[in-house]
Amino acid sequence: MHEGSGNAIELLTADHRKVEKLFEEFERASDGEKQQELADDILTELTAHAETEEKTFYPEAMKTVSVDIKEMIEHGIGEHGKMKLLIEEIRDSRFKDGYVAQMKQLKSIVKEHVQEEEGNVFPDAEMTIPKEKLKSLARTMMGQKMAILGVEKFREIGR
Repeated sequence: MHEGSGNAIELLTADHRKVEKLFEEFERASDGEKQQELADDILTELTAHAETEEKTFYPEAMKTVSVDIKEMIEHGIGEHGKMKLLIEEIRDSRFKDGYVAQMKQLKSIVKEHVQEEEGNVFPDAEMTIPKEKLKSLARTMMGQKMAILGVEKFREIGR
């Protein structure tokens, strides 16, 4: 997604695909140094994604979505909490002491979270949040992501 185009749901979905691709590359990597580099990219991307989603997308969605979807969003925030704790543990281990197993656990949490969002939250939000608001949210979220990642890392990941 290029800056100025798309909407918040497209941005979040693109983040999901990027992280899935990084996990695949991580699992295929045979070089330990390359695997650590990919793990670091995954952790960084997930941290930025969760922060922008929690600060911008979720609050707006909570204003418009159905009660069932609000419960899923609250569950998603809980999943973010689990994810953040695991990310902290992996970073604290400095990629030692079983971090590969922790990365598999993280992938499982992320996979479940993505399925719930893309299967339920996003379709409801897309129907209830006005199109212009979704575009505005995307611009805000890209700015937040740039602030979290820093300009160089933001450019490196392509948005």
